[in-house]
Amino acid sequence: MNTASASAGNAIRDPQEVLRDLHSTPEGLTADEVTRRRERDGYNELPEKKDNPILVFLRYFWGPIPWMIEIATVLSAIVGHWADFVIILVLLFMNGIVGFWEEFQAGNAIAALKARLALNARVRRNGTWASIPARELVTGDIIRLRLGDIIPADAVLLEGDDVEVDQSALTGESLPVTHSPGEVVFSGSVMRKGEVEAVVSATGVRTFFGRTAKLVEDAHTQSHFQKAVLKIGDYLIIVAIVLVVLIFSVALFRGESILATLQFALILTIAAVPVALPAVMSVTMAVGARLLSKKNALVSRLSSIEELAGTDVLCSDKTGTLTKNELSLGDPACIGDATPEETVLAAALSSREEDQDAIDMAVIGGVHDRGALARCTIRKFTPFDPVHKRTEAEVEDDEGRRFRVSKGAPQVILALVPDADAIRPQVESIVNAFAARGFRSLGVARADGDGAFRFLGILPLYDPPRDDSRDTIATAADMGIDVKMVTGDQIAIAREIAGQLGMKKNIMDARILEEAKTHEAGELAERIEHIDGFAQVFPEHKYHIIESLQQRGHIVAMTGDGVNDAPALKKADAGIAVSGATDAARSAADIVLMTPGLSVIIDAIRESRKIFQRMNSYAIYRIAETFRVLLFMTLSILVFNFYPVTAIMIVFLALLNDGPILAIAYDNVRPGARPERWDMPMVMAISSVLGLAGVIASFGLFFIAERVMHLDAAVIQTFMFLKLAVAGHLTVFVTRTRGPFWSSRPSPVLFWSAVLTKILATLAAVYGFFMTPIGWELSLIIWGYAIVWFFLNDRIKLVAYRIFEHSGSWLFARHPSTH
Repeated sequence: MNTASASAGNAIRDPQEVLRDLHSTPEGLTADEVTRRRERDGYNELPEKKDNPILVFLRYFWGPIPWMIEIATVLSAIVGHWADFVIILVLLFMNGIVGFWEEFQAGNAIAALKARLALNARVRRNGTWASIPARELVTGDIIRLRLGDIIPADAVLLEGDDVEVDQSALTGESLPVTHSPGEVVFSGSVMRKGEVEAVVSATGVRTFFGRTAKLVEDAHTQSHFQKAVLKIGDYLIIVAIVLVVLIFSVALFRGESILATLQFALILTIAAVPVALPAVMSVTMAVGARLLSKKNALVSRLSSIEELAGTDVLCSDKTGTLTKNELSLGDPACIGDATPEETVLAAALSSREEDQDAIDMAVIGGVHDRGALARCTIRKFTPFDPVHKRTEAEVEDDEGRRFRVSKGAPQVILALVPDADAIRPQVESIVNAFAARGFRSLGVARADGDGAFRFLGILPLYDPPRDDSRDTIATAADMGIDVKMVTGDQIAIAREIAGQLGMKKNIMDARILEEAKTHEAGELAERIEHIDGFAQVFPEHKYHIIESLQQRGHIVAMTGDGVNDAPALKKADAGIAVSGATDAARSAADIVLMTPGLSVIIDAIRESRKIFQRMNSYAIYRIAETFRVLLFMTLSILVFNFYPVTAIMIVFLALLNDGPILAIAYDNVRPGARPERWDMPMVMAISSVLGLAGVIASFGLFFIAERVMHLDAAVIQTFMFLKLAVAGHLTVFVTRTRGPFWSSRPSPVLFWSAVLTKILATLAAVYGFFMTPIGWELSLIIWGYAIVWFFLNDRIKLVAYRIFEHSGSWLFARHPSTH
């Protein structure tokens, strides 16, 4: 027994003594006792750290981006611009309120997802077993721990066999630790082998390590896409600083007021800084996760949404994902003088009904004489594990005779019997015949007393394909996703099911992965890339398959359900725990499916592509707007020695833009026909073209206002403010589609947020809210001019996409990113 890594003081105690000390019984606690203990100890959870609402507000009021606005506010007071001081202060409060509300909404979405991903525990109370949320456990509860479970609380093992527990998440040890009855197992550890009952000894903050397993990562985890967009923000800030320093230097040369120039320079920098970036990130991802949850796909790592959008290879389990996982038992094929009834009974005795396992339930359901089961008593049961691939039970019948029974993979059961070589051809012939019809085979053996095992026969189990699997695989192919079947069944079964699903039958035996020589690695990787499925797969094979595909430049999603699938789920770009997966698989996965089937995965990928497109629209819009405002302002000041808008107008513009930007998270978009890849050169190209067009449009209106209409300077400033506000919000509707702006209808939230902010800007210009009023006539001229340029910009966008996608320009060539 390996106890070297157990904590000090984890001595073996008498389980009955432990029960007495905890005032519990093998039948569990009563409802009244549970209530008393919960009132005393609280729930089995750690107190979650929550931000003080006032601190959240202040973070947006005085954060990493608004601090420049605060400095500008102070400078306004120093130079005596009290009107600017008051309005900037009011707008700062508005920014704090908007930021607080959006973070609150995102936090609610994450909390809802965490609640749906919470651990459950099997507990016995008042003599009855039930599944309850792990947070409701109290000390003294009797719980059942099975393979793949995350241990929900510190507990002392009761009578039974030794178990192996993975404590790597807690201690860093790579090897499982063996624990015997009477020892403590710790909250957050994973059951690697065995099945046992235990009594809860500590909960919540009183557990040895003071925490439970964490299934949902921090909402602020950054994906590759988020990092890229944040780099855009850094780039825009650098450009802004360079241009602002240039303006500041020219102003000093011209002898202008240092304080006034500094105030304007700071606020101009604000125009380039993506003020709404943190809120857009959190809101878009949280809203996307909430939409995915409606598709019964729960996101445990928000940043995985981007990986899912780019997925071009999906390695899917067969059982329960491509098939119904509704097994039916066929007629047994017996070996020697064994009878069908004897074979099915032996298989049923080596099953456990309370585990509700699909194979066990099919086998038990095949027993015609239920009395034969009742006359036998299970003395010891060894559950299935992915390594040994069989179950075994020690049984005693009503006459006191003892015997052992075992069921599992035919080749594993065959290895138990002494005459394996003699019967192997017959067994393999039966297995192959069943496999050709799509049946899984289950070997059954029996040993009387201490004698050797005798091979009784083979049970055929049929798991029909899901009704929607064939159409879903065809849909996935149309979306540019290569679905590869991954199954532990034989090649013949995999090929038969693949044929029924409309897939090609080019199936590889996963054992080749172990046998391949080093010099064959390149050839093997190419085969893996072009193969349609893998049979006789062990969990370690999945890791190799994923690694090979990733090295070939693919973004890979992998489904899994067992404890040994955890490394592969972590390795995959998007690890997907299927419905009914173990706690360990769920904790390792990025996406947790709540319903079976492949269609829910395809729905999740489609929704992820929509989320990706919303973020892409935001990036193009934000860069284009920054170029438009910064270049126009800089050239106006340097060339014409004229400030086209005031400092207060810039702040007003920045905050008016927040509404439509945040509404992008709720926009209607069509999912891309192919996997989405972050294409920075294309984004920069389109943004630059639209930004340059905006500068030309602004100078055109500036020329009309000054040279044609002969307006004075203060009126021209209001004139240009309204133009920048109206045209800027119209740009949102240009950047949101690759096709014409009318090809996709915007969501009501996006449309009306843009309309309302434009109305506010218009009213401010017409009636002179902290600016010179220009009246309705001039405002309508600006609206007409902006709308004409809106149509022109949409055509310019279409031409730009056509040029950059097909010209092969060295500057804007598309280079798909790899992860």
